[in-house]
Amino acid sequence: MYSSTNFLIAGLVLLGNAPEGQQTWQTYDLAAALNMTSDFNNSHFLSEGKMSEHGLKVGGASQAYGEAEIYSQDASILGWTCGNLAASARDVAKFYWNLLSPYAS
Repeated sequence: MYSSTNFLIAGLVLLGNAPEGQQTWQTYDLAAALNMTSDFNNSHFLSEGKMSEHGLKVGGASQAYGEAEIYSQDASILGWTCGNLAASARDVAKFYWNLLSPYAS
């Protein structure tokens, strides 16, 4: 099981090796770093701004800390390396196929 600390450290390692001009989580092109730019047209890494305006198409709610509508929340609450990907079901399936398939290159 992975802890959020592992993902935070992974994010810092990525930023430490980021191209010039992309040394913040708002400017870093995570899709390019993960080689997801050409095959994942319906995927967006959300970093800031209202999630409904930057790729989230389906509303959701969280009741962990009181009722909160995720659809209108600012994307910065997601913690950057803690799952801030808004993607279509097809892109998610494609990602896991590329990750786990014995035929993946």
